Amino acid sequence: VGGLAEGGQASDMAIHLMIEQYRQSDPRESVESRLVTTIHEVNAQIYNRFQESATTLLAMIIKGRIATIANVGDCRAYITTNGRLQQITIDNVTRVQTPSGKMKNKLTRAIGHKATVEVDKYEVVLEPGLSLVMVSDGVTRYLGAAQLHNFLKSRSTTESVRAIVDASNDAGGIDNISAVVINIMQPIQSSRDFAAYQNWFDQSEVFVNIPDYGEDVPKAP
Repeated sequence: VGGLAEGGQASDMAIHLMIEQYRQSDPRESVESRLVTTIHEVNAQIYNRFQESATTLLAMIIKGRIATIANVGDCRAYITTNGRLQQITIDNVTRVQTPSGKMKNKLTRAIGHKATVEVDKYEVVLEPGLSLVMVSDGVTRYLGAAQLHNFLKSRSTTESVRAIVDASNDAGGIDNISAVVINIMQPIQSSRDFAAYQNWFDQSEVFVNIPDYGEDVPKAP
């Protein structure tokens, strides 16, 4: 963000630091606390490492029946509900006017933009049959929630992601395009296997994140 030459490096560094430092965080703390603390640590390291760049970041931890989501920037998380795809996160953007008079979005927060960063947190209770979608702004500049939802119908997660990426590229593809689709499966209905599944579902923890980089956020002094 802001310095395209280092944007990819900041993004890659954020991915690796998030995974490494979350795993090293105190498991006695809540998932939300661990996630936010990790993002603060990552922000500090990105800020100190790069002089002219930053990255947005969307991260999700799924533990048992709860998805904990943290967001800095304008990547988005969605969930299927009542037959449609509903946006969970709120974009950290403001509308500004360019010298030519056109209106455009400008990021108000990014990882590494300032020495400290505010993190938006969300929590979602998961039920079998729901789908979660995480996408970068390279997708949402072209595709709305209704279009994304159409790509989830009668497709596997892999097929859905490919359809989203292909449609974004076909529409212009001028920005980083990242997408993750997670389907919450129906529980196994047989006796002993069902008990084992329930135990795994209650105890398992899955970590997903999407970094992104682009333009419009100058390095803060």
